Amino acid sequence: MYSYTVRYEEVEAVREQRGKCPTCGKWVVRKHSVINTVNPFNKNADGYPKTHREVREAVEAKANEWVPNFEHWTCEEARGPLSQEQAFLVVQSLGKNPKSAAIQMALVDAKASS
Repeated sequence: MYSYTVRYEEVEAVREQRGKCPTCGKWVVRKHSVINTVNPFNKNADGYPKTHREVREAVEAKANEWVPNFEHWTCEEARGPLSQEQAFLVVQSLGKNPKSAAIQMALVDAKASS
């Protein structure tokens, strides 16, 4: 019996953002990529396979939702959990996207409670 591999076309969106660590003040670069493929199993709402354009739009939308955390993991461990007031200030500094701020606040609440 023979087997064969089918390679589907990949669609990738890469985002890179620079910011300062809120704890130590050093510049940090964060990079994030989202990858999806154009394949017969990736279907749209009508049940038909997505076109390259539809896959590209979905990948771009998901990549644009990304909110980087500029804090170094070593700074985060040394700092300990944030107080509610500090968390609020962090969320306010993100300000440009209220959806991302809500997500970030939920993450901060989860860290503070653990």
